[in-house]
Order: sequence, then structure tokens, then C-alpha cells
Amino acid sequence: MNTHIESFHSILEYEYYSRYAFESFMETYDVINEYMIYYNERRRHGNIKYMAPNKFYDAFMSNGVKIKEFSA
Repeated sequence: MNTHIESFHSILEYEYYSRYAFESFMETYDVINEYMIYYNERRRHGNIKYMAPNKFYDAFMSNGVKIKEFSA
């Protein structure tokens, strides 16, 4: 689970922290909140069939998407 979180933070740093100088905590919070909405609702992810996470979750929960089972 940590790899997913670390990947998200890496993307967030590349997309925002390293490119912008924020004036305040509230500005930072607003920008990051908007990015999180984009990341979860619109950004397509290759590892989940090129769907946004929210759409993939909905499809998975309605049995519209199957995931591969991994053997150890």
C-alpha cells in the first residue's frame, strides 16, 4: 500500500511542489485539493485500465471490471 501513496506524493511533488511558489497555506491547500479531485475523478491511470480511480472503483464494485489475481 505504501508504494501507491509514495507514487502519488512523487507525482504531486513533480506536478506542483517543484513548479510553484505558494503564498500561503490556504493557497497550497486549495491547489492540492483541486489536484486530488482531478487525480481521482478525471486523470486516467494505466494500471487500472486507463480509467480514473473513482470510475474504476464504481465499475469494480458493480462487477463491470475484473482484476487479475496474483499468485505468490
